[in-house]
Amino acid sequence: MTPLDSRLECERLLNEAAAHASKGMYSEAETCYRQVVAIEPTRAAGYHGLAQIAVRAGNGAEAVRFAEMALTLTPNNADFRFTHGLAAGIVGDVDTSMAAYRRALRLNPSNIQAMNNLIFTSGLHPNTTPQAALALRRQFDATFCLPYTQSAAAEFGDHKRLPDPNRRLRIGYVSGDFRAHSAAAAFGPIILAHDRDQFELYLYSTMNPPESEDQRRIFQEDANWRNLEHAGPGEQAQEIADDRIDILIDLSGFTAGSALQAFALKPAPIQISAWGYISGTGMTAMDYLFADAVTVPESHEQWYAEKIVRMPAIFPYAHAIAPEIRTPAPFERNGYKTYAYLGRGTKVTYATLDAWSRVLLADPTSRLTLKSDSYRQDGVKRMVVNGLIGRGVDNSRISVLYSTDRDQHLMAHNEVDVILDTIPQTGGISTCDALLMGVPVVTLLGQRIPERVSGSILTSIGCAALVAETVDEYVQTALAVTPTVQDRQEVRRQLGQSSLLDHAGYTRTVEETYRRLWRCWCYAQSKKAVAA
Repeated sequence: MTPLDSRLECERLLNEAAAHASKGMYSEAETCYRQVVAIEPTRAAGYHGLAQIAVRAGNGAEAVRFAEMALTLTPNNADFRFTHGLAAGIVGDVDTSMAAYRRALRLNPSNIQAMNNLIFTSGLHPNTTPQAALALRRQFDATFCLPYTQSAAAEFGDHKRLPDPNRRLRIGYVSGDFRAHSAAAAFGPIILAHDRDQFELYLYSTMNPPESEDQRRIFQEDANWRNLEHAGPGEQAQEIADDRIDILIDLSGFTAGSALQAFALKPAPIQISAWGYISGTGMTAMDYLFADAVTVPESHEQWYAEKIVRMPAIFPYAHAIAPEIRTPAPFERNGYKTYAYLGRGTKVTYATLDAWSRVLLADPTSRLTLKSDSYRQDGVKRMVVNGLIGRGVDNSRISVLYSTDRDQHLMAHNEVDVILDTIPQTGGISTCDALLMGVPVVTLLGQRIPERVSGSILTSIGCAALVAETVDEYVQTALAVTPTVQDRQEVRRQLGQSSLLDHAGYTRTVEETYRRLWRCWCYAQSKKAVAA
């Protein structure tokens, strides 16, 4: 085959691979990419395609290898850098992932997904200060939102809504997670408990994987459903404006399915970020951020662009029917204490390993159980397990399990005495799951919202004694807690009596807040009318 023929064949195969991928035929696409690199081993696009396929399959080590091969051949390609960031994130390499996204943005400043991912990934880094987090969000607003805001002032600026403070309100929720997802466990109870006589609901779904169709039906009932998955920001905003939404709530933030550019166009007079992914948006167009007194105390308000509105708890918790708490307690059955972390393995940082190893070394007969599909990635498993071994913890004391269905996941807590939370980013729904099974969660209170969620949950149910403010206190608290079955049943009881499980009461508070904010807007309109 001549060089010209080789190039032409590779172009044909690359086009064929792209066509296969667009139809979800990833195995066929992978075959084409492998043929490309076999014909032309220096064709970077072939390696990049293989990296993308590996990312989609969740094969982090292979994705990193192929992304690095593509970058060796073509180092200044923004798309290659972005894929490298995705691959590094799968294996839990936060530093490399953030560096890759920053480089992708330097090469292509208009890559909004790289900016979203950089902001999200920075939340996992222990060195991200509240000031740095706000600066990144303001950069996002300046680059990707304010140009939209300024250009749309004429189109969306006049919200011709009837300024009647008591009328039925149109509430719009925007999310990529109207399905079986941890975020839906936080906002779902509110949507399902709304008073439909007072509030007409519109659900704007930005991600609709076919396999979640049955799961979405519970949200679609008694609500106006809008599929915005393939709509651009302008189209999304126009749909919302055409529905004459009074109050619009962002539930995705910087996670998959983000629609923050549509919010930048200000299609609704009142816009709020809440529940699904709460970390602040930095946006001029976002009016309010719903939090609570623990996640954002008054002294922390300076780190958020939005006006803080406080709820009874950071979110409500949609729970399943809980299995029985097994008796006797694990430490009574085993003769040693079992610590565990049953959440996402990519949240485990070096700071986490430092604290965990101190607990395990001070309690030499104890064990540690880790459970997450993240550990299927050799890089993640190696970082966590070898990190503990390197800090003096014997390998025989560490058990690694993979994800199961929800019922089995809850049952796994019956083999655990104490959950050790991650540092800096804490658990959320995973913390609630542990408390549902009566397992105490020891957490370290940080500065940013993602570092204070477990602290908020524990405080809400009357277990603030489990919330440490220093690493030393975290270690001592973990060592001191040895819950009996009666203790565990009490934790479950406290959760059951808290605002997290009072879905009706929590939703009434939300509705009263919506009404109060709406009345403020109506009052502002009347003042404008008088001034005119």
